[in-house]
Amino acid sequence: MSDSVTEVSTLVEIQDVSQFNIMNVEISLPLQYYYKQFIFSLTPVLAIPQTSATITTEDMVITEDLESTFYFSAGISYWFNTKTTK
Repeated sequence: MSDSVTEVSTLVEIQDVSQFNIMNVEISLPLQYYYKQFIFSLTPVLAIPQTSATITTEDMVITEDLESTFYFSAGISYWFNTKTTK
């Protein structure tokens, strides 16, 4: 009984990796609301991609689809009063 091993190699090339390109631009608007000792925060963000990646193989050329993305960050904080009054 003998096992046979077949090796397959594929050449993959990623273009423009040696140059600096802006990949993403983000626009955000941080909002904060203070109520007594609580802080409520919300930061909506719109991410706009700028440079697509191009991958070339022996069989095909693949170009990345660029789509804008919207996401947000939300948080609640509590402020502890650390000052002592005399």
